[in-house]
Amino acid sequence: MLLDAARGSGDLPAQDDARLSLPRSAVGVTAGAGALAGALVAYLPGVSAGVAATLALPAAPADHRARGFVVAQSGANTATATFALFAFSGLGETRTGVTVALDTAGVPPALGTLVPVVALAAATGACWS
Repeated sequence: MLLDAARGSGDLPAQDDARLSLPRSAVGVTAGAGALAGALVAYLPGVSAGVAATLALPAAPADHRARGFVVAQSGANTATATFALFAFSGLGETRTGVTVALDTAGVPPALGTLVPVVALAAATGACWS
C-alpha cells in the first residue's frame, strides 16, 4: 500500500457525489471479505483491522482497488471489534486496546451487553455515512 501511495499524485478525489462508484455486488463481496478477515485477526494479538483489510483486498474489483480497500476496511473494523469481544468473553484474553481498557476498568465480559453496544455503534455509523 505504501509503495502504491508513493507512486500516486497524492491528490484527493472530488467529494461532491454521494453515490457509490462500486457496483453493489462488489461492495457486498468486498465488505464480506473484510468482515471474514477481521473475524480471523480478532483472535490474533497485535494484528489489526488494517492487516485484515489488506488480506481482503484481492476480493475488490481490480479497477477499484482504492475504494475497495475502504469498503474492506469498514467490514474488517466492525468484525474485529465484535470478535475481539468474543475473544475477551470466551478466552478471557484482551486482543485490542479497547478490550484492555474494558479489562482494566473491571467491565465484566458480558456479551449480552457488549455486543448490542457494538451493533448500535455500527448501525449509527452506517446511518451517518
